[in-house]
Amino acid sequence: VLADTTAISLDSAYNVTGGAEVTFTPTETALYEVYTVSAGYVDAVINVYASDDTHLGSDESSGDNGNASLILTMVAGTTYKISVDSRYSSEAVYNLYVKKHSDINAIDALLSVPYTVNIDTEGKKVYYKFVPDESNVYRLYASGDYDTHGALYDSSFMPITKNDDYEGINFSINYLLQAGETYYICASMLQEYQTGEFTFRIDVATPPEEINIICTDNTDVFYEGEIGNFKCEVAPDDAYGGITWSVI
Repeated sequence: VLADTTAISLDSAYNVTGGAEVTFTPTETALYEVYTVSAGYVDAVINVYASDDTHLGSDESSGDNGNASLILTMVAGTTYKISVDSRYSSEAVYNLYVKKHSDINAIDALLSVPYTVNIDTEGKKVYYKFVPDESNVYRLYASGDYDTHGALYDSSFMPITKNDDYEGINFSINYLLQAGETYYICASMLQEYQTGEFTFRIDVATPPEEINIICTDNTDVFYEGEIGNFKCEVAPDDAYGGITWSVI
């Protein structure tokens, strides 16, 4: 349960050193973005709660420079509690903002069609909306000469996963998407000061012909490939029953 906190205003910077707990009360029901901005790396974490302390969502470092960004619907007249912290340093300095995000102008993305992402101003983010016809593992990726960052959200803008530098300096996300569900992808530069153009594209991920991993003792075995990264953990003295798989 969060204690009494400072109220912040729309579009106003709230300076934070280390961590803070604040409140925000919107005057209009709409999509809002709660996010941090910093000059250096912060590894920021944002959590948003309803007035009864129900947890509504969280994000850790999905933005540039390890900044956090969470998009969610807020109801007019309702007070929301926001906690923010830096896992990088208790002395990290950054600003916390809440801004209206009612229209993100998401571009409808089609399968296997290249899109030019034009980052013509510092800190700009370009959003794409994708509704797959079939449930499958899809590859959402960038190509070009810039250090890019990609984040995947569900239909309510809850963060699913993020990536940068999967292939050189470009992001690539391989994820199982469900047919008929709406997903949003945010494409941006990793460093907010950079501007330029790169290409974004969605394809069906191509799995390898065969995966053969043998775990023989208490160890971790990693596989990295087109369908994702997997980890096999084997418990001591119980090699068969102790095998668990997880996507990392």
